[in-house]
Amino acid sequence: MKLAITLLLILVVAATSRAQEKDKPFPTKDEINLLLTQGDRAMGQYKAAVDLEERELDKTPEMKDAVAKDREVLSGWNEMSKGMKTKPELFNSQFGLEIVLLLDDASRNALLCSSQASLKVPTTKTVSEAENFLHAAESCQDTSTLLYTVSENAAVLYRKYLAAIEQLATESTNVALKCRDALEKSGSQQK
Repeated sequence: MKLAITLLLILVVAATSRAQEKDKPFPTKDEINLLLTQGDRAMGQYKAAVDLEERELDKTPEMKDAVAKDREVLSGWNEMSKGMKTKPELFNSQFGLEIVLLLDDASRNALLCSSQASLKVPTTKTVSEAENFLHAAESCQDTSTLLYTVSENAAVLYRKYLAAIEQLATESTNVALKCRDALEKSGSQQK
């Protein structure tokens, strides 16, 4: 029995040292906090674009629904960001995926805003009205680009989390299998 325990300890130490050599670490608090800062800045610009969209584009029921969805994304971001600022390690869970999805939704919504504003330009009756739509289109396009960039950063960070989880699962399985083999070998030697 002492032999099995000793062998088990040796395997655990060996697996740990091997894991450190090829370690795929989880996203760090600094990386997550940087992402949240980038996201907050991009979402601030998104809020301004949504406000502009609400003022400049038609007040149709479809537009009101689109603006309401935009505001839901903003609300979701604010809630997730607030929670992660107190516990950045929450990114290393399903909440990290939620951050990626919120940023992606905001980017797509801003691009739709740009497209809708651009489509309004040919229907305008005055130069001033056309300039307002062009300004809205440009603002939404810039916001979409920024949000897309931040969402790509978030996706890379989340892939890092998934790779670390995969490595941890593989190493745990390997250690468990080695322990099982050692215990079986120890049990057969005692008979």
